[in-house]
Amino acid sequence: MQCIGGMVIQQQLRESSSQPEAKPKLVVVDAGEHWTQRLYSELASTHDVLLVKLPTPRALIKGKGVFFSKTTRLENGVQVLSVQMPPWYLTTMWPLARRLITIAVRAAGFGEPDVLVLSYPYYTELIEQLGAKKSLYYIYDEYSKYWPRHAESVLAKEAALIAKADVVITVSKYNADRLKAMHPARADAIHHVPNGLNPKYMADQLEPAPLPPALAEIPAPRAGYIGSLNFRFDYALLAEVASQRPDVSFVLGGWYPNPVPDTADWKAAFARAKSMPNVHFIGEVPFEELGHYWMGFDVFLIPYAKCLFNDVACPIKLWDYLGIGGPIVANDSNPETLLWADYVRICATPEAFAQGIDEALAEGRSRAPELMAVAREHTWDKIARRVEAIIEGLPAGG
Repeated sequence: MQCIGGMVIQQQLRESSSQPEAKPKLVVVDAGEHWTQRLYSELASTHDVLLVKLPTPRALIKGKGVFFSKTTRLENGVQVLSVQMPPWYLTTMWPLARRLITIAVRAAGFGEPDVLVLSYPYYTELIEQLGAKKSLYYIYDEYSKYWPRHAESVLAKEAALIAKADVVITVSKYNADRLKAMHPARADAIHHVPNGLNPKYMADQLEPAPLPPALAEIPAPRAGYIGSLNFRFDYALLAEVASQRPDVSFVLGGWYPNPVPDTADWKAAFARAKSMPNVHFIGEVPFEELGHYWMGFDVFLIPYAKCLFNDVACPIKLWDYLGIGGPIVANDSNPETLLWADYVRICATPEAFAQGIDEALAEGRSRAPELMAVAREHTWDKIARRVEAIIEGLPAGG
């Protein structure tokens, strides 16, 4: 009997040893922005990933919220946990919100995560509440400008999180340099890791397709932009360039502008651009159709306004445009774009911008292989591997 029992035990040991080793748990709070979800989803091959989204009361009113929490699983195995937030959850109701998040994450089986990624400065206490072994503060904006009335409080909370987190990653070099200057004791923990692109929208991955109808009726050559059309967009520059190049069609896709109330100059520039016969607003473009719209552009534009939001931004469209392989013309308002001046025409004035468009049209797609090679090094999976290397470089237990 002992011998038989020993054989059974050995068999059980062999079976248990053949079981796949559990992946380390990675939790992201919160993953409301599509770029955050895309980046950390790429780590699903090496981590058990939980993306936590925090619907606001407004989402509940619109029928898009949840009652307490709801978990769904994506095709790649990533789990998405939505936790309904109460009103004022980032201020007076934060103690309740923090408890709701903690309960829901633990109930989903992600307590004591190996890595906890926090995307807002308010979330510092979750490191201890969830018992995270390693923590990462992921920054994609200058958050004190989101809530100017609470700027001092936001900066204080951010300083606390930068001091507490094991590592800090920001999408723009400008922001990384700014934070290193503000927090010199933590400079070595602050890293610049830019946004990425979806490789399926690269020119060599797109299935042949006719020109989208919205573009087919617009005469070539087309200088195009798809993205934010609000105060971050420089309509004064665009209108002046369009007036200097009446034979070029300027195509603008994206949400219709919602101007800041007190920017009379901005509204006047928008009105001028809207009235011009060679400026075409085509409305929002579905994500799945972006590649075919880009293929219909002869020149890609990045005409950003000068503002703090653009100072700290890392425009995903930069990588998307490089992935199509067409010539890009930008002004000098976004520091991240300036880092890639070898591949982008940087033109500070309307006259220079118009000349840059002329040169880009003459160039055509002649540099496509070179530009696409740069883009391939910035796909989301490549960016995720850079984040993973930073995480793996942290000592165990933070």
